[in-house]
This record gives sequence, structure tokens and C-alpha cells, in this order.
Amino acid sequence: MEAGNRWRRLGARGIDEFRRFLVMFVCPVSLLPFFALREISQLLGEGRLWTLMFHRDGRAAIGRYGPADHGR
Repeated sequence: MEAGNRWRRLGARGIDEFRRFLVMFVCPVSLLPFFALREISQLLGEGRLWTLMFHRDGRAAIGRYGPADHGR
């Protein structure tokens, strides 16, 4: 019967506990990709990450060490 009591107590506090869980765990974890991509974008330079991700010939435009016209 103790398991039943646990479920009833959880149900009574369920909404508050769920909100607390969301704020303390899910929200910060969901922001990790945003900050990671922002840092990668800063390292690659302006527009390079966008080109790599959303253009069909992104790797060719960027080249191995920078833009295709850089250093040539």
C-alpha cells in the first residue's frame, strides 16, 4: 500500500513538481545547442556556419581552411 500512497502524494503535488523539473532541468539543457552553435559560429567566422548548414555546396564554398577565394 505504500506505493499507492506515493502516487497519491505525487498526484497532489504533481503540477508544481513538474514545473520545478522543467525550470531546473529541461530549460537549461534545451539551451545547450543554442550556445554551442553560437560559439562554433564565432570560431568559424561570419556566415560560414550558415553556409555549411543550409547551402548545398557549403563545403566547396568554405573550403578546408577558409573561403574559396581567401589566400589565393
